[in-house]
Amino acid sequence: MRTGAAYRQALRDGRRVWIIGEGLVEDLATHPSTSGMTAEYVAWYDRHADPAWRDTLFTPACDGTRTAWGMMLPRSAAELRGMGRSFAATTLLNAGNITHTPAYGHLIALGIETTVRAYGQFPRQVEAAAAYRRSIAETGRFLTFCAGAATIGARLREDPADRNALRLVRTTDAGLVISGKVGMHTSPAWAEDIYVGAHNGVDINGHRATSSSRWIRPA
Repeated sequence: MRTGAAYRQALRDGRRVWIIGEGLVEDLATHPSTSGMTAEYVAWYDRHADPAWRDTLFTPACDGTRTAWGMMLPRSAAELRGMGRSFAATTLLNAGNITHTPAYGHLIALGIETTVRAYGQFPRQVEAAAAYRRSIAETGRFLTFCAGAATIGARLREDPADRNALRLVRTTDAGLVISGKVGMHTSPAWAEDIYVGAHNGVDINGHRATSSSRWIRPA
């Protein structure tokens, strides 16, 4: 698990965040409106290096190694209970007001992998989803989620055809070019990756498009 300092530094990647009434936030870690939340996430990472939290946040030692419950691939009911105890312990520190820690991002990645495995029709997607979940677990990158729906203003447009969040611009050998704007959910300014869900209105060969991408420059 990386340190809180490493996470704080990762936020200084050129992202541009605005707060209504205050304007551009140059640094999430120091701006009065965002520094408190940044500090909470820094503390989440740093607890993993605190001996007092070791038995709560990590699996029992196996061959001298432990795995953070927040980045675990559970294979038994006991492991699910261990994950639950870990999440409860960290959530209750702030009365449940900061529930979407970086562990939440790993659960998103785990859910994506589980879904494509259950669907069972696209082996390459299974491989990609498994590799992505491993990358989140190994790096501790902070992934967050949006359903893919349009912003409120777009959903109120008169023409239903204009209410989708995204549109397919073109298909290339390298992949898809998609344009638009999605409504965000929790922790967008502090996350490093975004999973865009299936409410976006873009269909590819009869399947709704979804994506996970690095969150470099929020707009």
